[in-house]
Amino acid sequence: MKKLLLFVAAAAMMLASCEKQPQSELNFVDMKTATIQVFVEYNPGEHQVNGVLINGNLPYSEAEVVAKINYSEYSDEAEGVKQIEAENLGNGKYEVKVPVGQRPIDLEICVRGFNAKYYEASDFTVDAFFEANPEPVNNVVKDDLRSVSITMQKSSSVTNNSMTKKLKVLGTTKAQVEKIVYYDSNLTPATGLNDENNINRLEVAYIAKGCDYELELSNTTDNSRKITYTFKSDKTTGAFDETVKYYDSWNINDITVTIRPVAFIDACPHRYLKYNVTDEVYRADTQSINGYYSSNGKSKQANSGDLLIGVRMGDVNLLFTEENTADIRGLGSNTGADINGHNEYRLIYGGLWWN
Repeated sequence: MKKLLLFVAAAAMMLASCEKQPQSELNFVDMKTATIQVFVEYNPGEHQVNGVLINGNLPYSEAEVVAKINYSEYSDEAEGVKQIEAENLGNGKYEVKVPVGQRPIDLEICVRGFNAKYYEASDFTVDAFFEANPEPVNNVVKDDLRSVSITMQKSSSVTNNSMTKKLKVLGTTKAQVEKIVYYDSNLTPATGLNDENNINRLEVAYIAKGCDYELELSNTTDNSRKITYTFKSDKTTGAFDETVKYYDSWNINDITVTIRPVAFIDACPHRYLKYNVTDEVYRADTQSINGYYSSNGKSKQANSGDLLIGVRMGDVNLLFTEENTADIRGLGSNTGADINGHNEYRLIYGGLWWN
């Protein structure tokens, strides 16, 4: 039993949060006080101050600050919680005086949650809820002076279904093709440009090509929701430049952008050597091979810089897969007729790139 004359007028349930609740009242006799000075700040996001973009904490001058003390700190049999409102001194500073008896007491400083503007970008705000855990202050004695700093954090649990924030996604679609590399590209066909002795090899090349896309936005802190768009890349240049919207409550640094090209059927030029009976030499020739173009797509993490420049995906390369290798001249058994002891068709030295 504490050596302090206290009278319990009523009992109340213990408070689990900082919300206002009914409380018991004790009659404090000749009790001195301790002073708790509280500084409250919050981070409103990227905002402009005198034309300069900053992202840091600011003092919050409209908070409700409460000292919460269990009555059992004063009397072992007492139940309930005493709440003392702090005085607002302005510019994020608050002060609360708490009664202290003959022995130290423990208490909590609590700032009730509040709604305030949060800057997703310097010129775009959303309504956000800010909250903080109670700050314990232990072993407070009479005439004590303590300082407490509390930073309010934007709640990540607040659901905001509106989609007004925008993000740009840029890139280029390119399709896989064959390319002949010549030893001497200055020759004309009449002087042997397509002669097998002038052909060095075949290599993989990519040309611009348009196709359908599916674009998906996902968020590491909101796994239950994804946003999907469809669009087309330009059929001539292969370029895409899409502006898409995402949820206002999403932080751009948590967003992953994934684009998946839709596979499509088309033809690809295949270059091979064909025996020329008149000249008795092999010349380069071309056939069209049917097949489909596909790709696993690309993923890229967004970041705060992308608010202005967009997410640059780079080149998305589509790989060609032939429908039937038996149709490819010079490959396998498809060598054509026998002409003067020569196969009619041959692969260009260096091999077939999709084989």
